[in-house]
Amino acid sequence: MEKYKPVSCNLYDELSNAIVLKRQLNITTTEGATLIGLPKDIFTKNKEEFFILDDITIRLDHIATLAYENREVSIVSHWASCKID
Repeated sequence: MEKYKPVSCNLYDELSNAIVLKRQLNITTTEGATLIGLPKDIFTKNKEEFFILDDITIRLDHIATLAYENREVSIVSHWASCKID
Protein backbone atom coordinates (compact mmCIF):
# COMPACT_ATOMS: atom_id res chain seq x y z
CA MET A 1 0.00 0.00 0.00
CA GLU A 2 1.26 3.49 -0.82
CA LYS A 3 2.41 5.90 1.87
CA TYR A 4 -0.38 7.78 3.65
CA LYS A 5 -0.87 11.42 2.59
CA PRO A 6 -2.39 13.50 5.41
CA VAL A 7 -5.73 15.10 4.50
CA SER A 8 -6.97 18.64 4.99
CA CYS A 9 -8.47 19.71 8.28
CA ASN A 10 -11.58 20.68 6.30
CA LEU A 11 -12.20 17.08 5.23
CA TYR A 12 -11.55 15.73 8.73
CA ASP A 13 -13.95 18.31 10.23
CA GLU A 14 -16.67 17.57 7.66
CA LEU A 15 -16.44 13.83 8.35
CA SER A 16 -16.51 14.38 12.12
CA ASN A 17 -19.59 16.61 11.80
CA ALA A 18 -21.31 14.04 9.57
CA ILE A 19 -20.88 11.42 12.30
CA VAL A 20 -22.39 13.66 14.97
CA LEU A 21 -25.26 14.86 12.75
CA LYS A 22 -25.86 11.40 11.20
CA ARG A 23 -25.76 12.77 7.65
CA GLN A 24 -26.02 10.32 4.78
CA LEU A 25 -22.86 10.79 2.72
CA ASN A 26 -22.01 10.22 -0.91
CA ILE A 27 -18.27 9.50 -1.24
CA THR A 28 -16.25 8.87 -4.37
CA THR A 29 -12.92 7.16 -3.81
CA THR A 30 -9.69 7.82 -5.67
CA GLU A 31 -10.23 4.39 -7.27
CA GLY A 32 -13.56 5.61 -8.72
CA ALA A 33 -15.96 3.73 -6.44
CA THR A 34 -19.11 5.53 -5.27
CA LEU A 35 -20.16 4.83 -1.70
CA ILE A 36 -23.40 6.01 -0.08
CA GLY A 37 -24.17 5.47 3.57
CA LEU A 38 -24.23 6.66 7.15
CA PRO A 39 -20.95 7.59 8.84
CA LYS A 40 -20.04 5.53 11.89
CA ASP A 41 -16.54 6.43 13.11
CA ILE A 42 -13.23 8.08 12.32
CA PHE A 43 -9.98 6.74 13.77
CA THR A 44 -6.19 6.66 13.46
CA LYS A 45 -4.12 3.50 13.21
CA ASN A 46 -0.36 3.38 12.56
CA LYS A 47 -0.37 7.14 11.76
CA GLU A 48 -3.02 6.66 9.06
CA GLU A 49 -6.57 8.01 9.34
CA PHE A 50 -9.63 5.92 8.49
CA PHE A 51 -13.38 6.49 8.22
CA ILE A 52 -16.16 3.94 8.60
CA LEU A 53 -19.19 4.39 6.33
CA ASP A 54 -21.82 1.78 7.23
CA ASP A 55 -19.60 -1.34 7.27
CA ILE A 56 -16.89 -0.08 4.88
CA THR A 57 -13.56 1.27 6.15
CA ILE A 58 -11.96 3.92 3.94
CA ARG A 59 -8.50 5.44 4.34
CA LEU A 60 -9.03 9.22 4.37
CA ASP A 61 -6.51 9.93 1.62
CA HIS A 62 -8.55 7.64 -0.67
CA ILE A 63 -11.56 10.00 -0.59
CA ALA A 64 -11.77 11.99 -3.84
CA THR A 65 -15.15 13.68 -3.32
CA LEU A 66 -17.60 14.02 -0.46
CA ALA A 67 -21.18 15.25 -0.75
CA TYR A 68 -24.30 15.42 1.39
CA GLU A 69 -27.66 17.21 1.24
CA ASN A 70 -26.93 18.52 -2.29
CA ARG A 71 -23.63 20.02 -1.08
CA GLU A 72 -20.21 18.96 -2.33
CA VAL A 73 -17.34 19.49 0.10
CA SER A 74 -14.10 20.89 -1.23
CA ILE A 75 -11.21 18.52 -0.59
CA VAL A 76 -7.99 20.49 -0.37
CA SER A 77 -4.73 18.78 -1.26
CA HIS A 78 -2.67 17.14 1.45
CA TRP A 79 -0.29 20.12 1.80
CA ALA A 80 -2.93 21.87 3.94
CA SER A 81 -3.19 18.91 6.25
CA CYS A 82 -3.76 18.30 9.91
CA LYS A 83 -0.52 16.62 10.94
CA ILE A 84 -0.67 13.35 12.86
CA ASP A 85 1.97 12.92 15.55
